[in-house]
Amino acid sequence: MRPLISCIIPCINESRNIRQCIESVKRATYPVEIIVVDGGSKDDTPEIARHLGAHLVHCLRSRGRQLNKGAELALGEYLIFPHADSILPHGWDQEVRRGLTDQGNILGAFTLKLSGSYRTFRIVESMVRLRSSLLSMPYGDQCLFLRRGDFFKRLGGFKEYPIMEDFDLVRRAKALGKVFISPLKVLTSSRRWERHGVFKTTLLNQAMILGFLLGISPQRLARLYYSKK
Repeated sequence: MRPLISCIIPCINESRNIRQCIESVKRATYPVEIIVVDGGSKDDTPEIARHLGAHLVHCLRSRGRQLNKGAELALGEYLIFPHADSILPHGWDQEVRRGLTDQGNILGAFTLKLSGSYRTFRIVESMVRLRSSLLSMPYGDQCLFLRRGDFFKRLGGFKEYPIMEDFDLVRRAKALGKVFISPLKVLTSSRRWERHGVFKTTLLNQAMILGFLLGISPQRLARLYYSKK
């Protein structure tokens, strides 16, 4: 049976998270294919993905390149791009179809919920909701989704950047149509915020956006970003 939705998961060394992500995808009621694009994991990520029935693909490490590789192989009418440390909500597949039934909506995303229990994370979630609703600017940790035709024919896919590929795609999508934000919540790991603190993580994220808008190459931004992790 031809899948209605193709789920593309880019990853590297995500053995602690990939199982929960894939299992949340498999709760779908519509036919779904799962494509895991591994960027060179040294842990058990590929074996776990294969054991859970995902189509495993290997690709040079770069989020934009990995996402495009998976999308090129996808057969579904709709494409969805969860992070490996995210857990999709119940009914996610029906929500994807509902959100994209309106042909004016070129792209969609879920509402962000961080996994940690600290009160500061609730503030982060509120700020993300505000940004998403007022600016129509969801990021990759909100699990972007769109029609396959829109992705390839209208947007040309992701730029093959190591970072900021989601920000760039959403900016281009907004120029062509509306962005749908689902009230359903995708649960994404708060590990980055826990490791570096909310203030430092927010400051670093904003520095990446500013640098990108000022024309600093994504390759240079990635070196800076990952040196701070």
